[in-house]
Formats: sequence, C-alpha cells, structure tokens
Amino acid sequence: MSGMLTSLIGEWIRSDFEETPEQFSQIAVYMTKELPKSLVAKYEKKD
Repeated sequence: MSGMLTSLIGEWIRSDFEETPEQFSQIAVYMTKELPKSLVAKYEKKD
C-alpha cells in the first residue's frame, strides 16, 4: 500500500514541479515515514 502511495505522490510531484530524483526520494521518504509518524504522535497525545 505505501509503495503504491509513494509512486502516486511521485507522479503528482513530477507533474507539478521540476526537481531532481534525489529531491523526489527525499519527499517520498518524508511522505511515507516522517509524516505518518508525526500524525500518529498527534493522535497518541490526544488520549
């Protein structure tokens, strides 16, 4: 699932921005790892 999401995000980014493959992979890592972690942390703090 996350692999599919990463490729969809990559396609969307490519269509809107002119960036290098290194930047794509950094964005993909952020979207699949860092962002979910911060969202999970937010929800865990609510309890």
